[in-house]
Formats: sequence, structure tokens, C-alpha cells
Amino acid sequence: NDKQLLCLELAKQGKSFVYTGSAGTGKTTGCREMVKTFLDSGYSPDEIAVVSFTNRATGNIRNALCKDEVIATTLSGQILTIHKILEYQPEFYQHPTEDRMTMRFIPARTAANPLGIRILIIEEASMLGLDLWMKLYDAILPGIVIVYVGDINQLPPVFGKSIMNYALAKLPVIELTHVYRTALDSGILVNAHRVLKGLPPVENKDTEIKKFCI
Repeated sequence: NDKQLLCLELAKQGKSFVYTGSAGTGKTTGCREMVKTFLDSGYSPDEIAVVSFTNRATGNIRNALCKDEVIATTLSGQILTIHKILEYQPEFYQHPTEDRMTMRFIPARTAANPLGIRILIIEEASMLGLDLWMKLYDAILPGIVIVYVGDINQLPPVFGKSIMNYALAKLPVIELTHVYRTALDSGILVNAHRVLKGLPPVENKDTEIKKFCI
């Protein structure tokens, strides 16, 4: 639709932006075409990265994007968790109050050893807290294009505030609002949209409602 096409236009212009919308509005389809647009614009696969906070989210977006044969053959290895792209590794150090060594995990990618990517797409950006975001920001080069993809109704970060809140206030926002009929084949999505509208969920093929007396 027109808003998805606007997303592609901003991608062609090399602008950072927020790409949001509730479940079933076509964010994943737009992301797939956006990645192809970046590839067609001359970016090499190792200059593009699609990241997320959790393994589950990363696996979901990898499966969705790799339905396209071009992406599957060129970009599959560039769809990974934020911790993986930052190359977190163990470091042993002296315990501050005890006579022993202890271990922590730190990123190998920092301002001193930055990532070479020029396009960064952050999936489920609502889950990315500021602490981890600052480590990611420290490791990227100036002038990088960042696309924050997510839904403000999704899970917040485990700790702290979400970087998406700040991105929404600072960057152009494309919000998808049209829910496609194929998405509503899922009873879970039907109820998700009912809850967003302030309506109670209904029982359907994917949902069983149980009532408890307290």
C-alpha cells in the first residue's frame, strides 16, 4: 500500500525512520522489500544487518525474509541478535572484594573496533533497552541508516526504557494501519486487535476462553 511504498522511498533516500504498525499490517512484507531495495541500490550484503534483541524474534524475521531467494542466498548470515553482532565474549577479571577471578561478558565491537555496516534494521525495536542500545550505538559508524521496526503495543525491554520511544519522537514515522484479511485468518490476531480497540477477546479456532471464580 501507499505507506509501504513510502517506506521504500525513504530507504532509497538513505533516511533513518521508524516503521511501526500492529500485527497483520504488513511490516514484514515491507521489510522484505526494503532489504531488496537496499541491495538494488548498490549496498553489499555485508553492509546490511537485520538485528533483534531475542533469538526468537531473530529466527522469526530470518524465516520471513528468507522466503525471498535473493535474501536467503545473500543476507541470511546478516540476520542475527544484537549480542551476536556486537560479538559478546567472556572476560575474566579480579573480583573487587574477594581474592578470586570472576567472569563477565563484554562486546568485542566498540568505538575502537566498529562495525562496517551502513544499513541497520532493528526488529522488535520496542524491546531494545537504552543500556544495550548505547553499546550498539558505540559500535556503529557515523552516517549509518537505522530503521526501527516495531509495535509500541509489544513487549517493553526487560530493563529500562525503550530506544523506540526516543526514535518515535525524533525521526519520521511510518505507521501501517490497514489489517489484511489474510492476517485475520489467525484467531490470535483477531483477538489482539479486539483488545487494542478495548473489546474483550472472543472464543475462536485459536482461542479458548476459560472463566475462573475467585
